[in-house]
Amino acid sequence: RAALEIAIAANKADPTNPNYLIAIARAHTALGNYDAAIAAGNQAWSQSGSNGMKFVAANTVATAHTKASNFSRAQFWLRRARQYAPNQQRADQVAKDYRALARRNPLAASFRFGIAPSSNINNGSANDTASLFGFPGEFTLNGEARALSGYQLSMAGNMSLRLSQSQNSLTTVTA
Repeated sequence: RAALEIAIAANKADPTNPNYLIAIARAHTALGNYDAAIAAGNQAWSQSGSNGMKFVAANTVATAHTKASNFSRAQFWLRRARQYAPNQQRADQVAKDYRALARRNPLAASFRFGIAPSSNINNGSANDTASLFGFPGEFTLNGEARALSGYQLSMAGNMSLRLSQSQNSLTTVTA
């Protein structure tokens, strides 16, 4: 409580210093005031001008979300933290924390996006003419029936929710 009061007083004296907001967030986390900790950590993230401060702020918010059992939000903030890790050792530690959190999180989501050139984006014919079911005679294909080149965009997603798990069973809902 004393650390929180000191950090709040320091923040009032210099509200542009994100170090005080991080101290506030950590004190709130220690006291179990997770919403206040997350708010202070978010504000510290917004005010951080350096990569090092962004790393510390993101880790602080991730910790508060983890303590509040907001595992998906904590994973989001750990991803942010890893982008600003000051060295490989810290980046590896954040990745390890992320994996541990992913095991605890009952919700898992993955999304894939792609863009690739294609010589046949409309599944059209490579020929100028076509015949109908082997009947004699051919007809000329118009532009829409011919193969068109361009770019193919793709996206896919998967979400899974672990409903229950024991040593011998696992129940999930997947979409």
